[in-house]
Amino acid sequence: MKFLLADDHALIRSGLISLIQQIHTEWQMHEAADMQGIEQMLQAIPDMDLLMLDVHLPGAENLSGLREIRKKWPTLCVVMISSSEEPGLIRQCLALGASGYITKSSSNQVLGSALNLVLSGGVYIPPALLGGFGKEAISDNSRVLDILTPQQQDLLSMMAQGYSNQEIATSKGLAIQTVKNQASAIFKLLKTKNRIEAISIYRSAHKYSYY
Repeated sequence: MKFLLADDHALIRSGLISLIQQIHTEWQMHEAADMQGIEQMLQAIPDMDLLMLDVHLPGAENLSGLREIRKKWPTLCVVMISSSEEPGLIRQCLALGASGYITKSSSNQVLGSALNLVLSGGVYIPPALLGGFGKEAISDNSRVLDILTPQQQDLLSMMAQGYSNQEIATSKGLAIQTVKNQASAIFKLLKTKNRIEAISIYRSAHKYSYY
């Protein structure tokens, strides 16, 4: 596993890399301090598996760095990291193709779990902020899930619990493509664009409490 951490603060890079190496001793760790450094590293190592990108990295302001990376390296898994817990910013990052958003106040355990989820095909955002996504587009969730079959509701429930597509496939004894097809059908029925919005509808419909 090849991991690239991009942050302009050397102390933060050192601390995060040390922490992640404790969790994943077999990972190859790389680092960059700005957007130019990221591009040089990705050109040198085109099969990089995961990039953890600071939201306010020099040369990548206003999420321009994320846009550029998604354009040039569309298959690279990108996780944003920031001290900000602003829901609007998180929504923007996910809309631009980030696979996760981790706040710098997260615990070591949360960091490890978040990276594992992302690498298994899931999408991670802080649970405390999940409830804010898509709620403005939902006027009445009390019966919105009735249009889904029991099997689809069960699959959506597992998504809401943080299971990745691969984990759902393994648990249900299904092919990964079958799970992806079912997920796409759910998104279409709920008129959502992605997993995040679908999970928000599910949580609201079941009156989950938000942190």
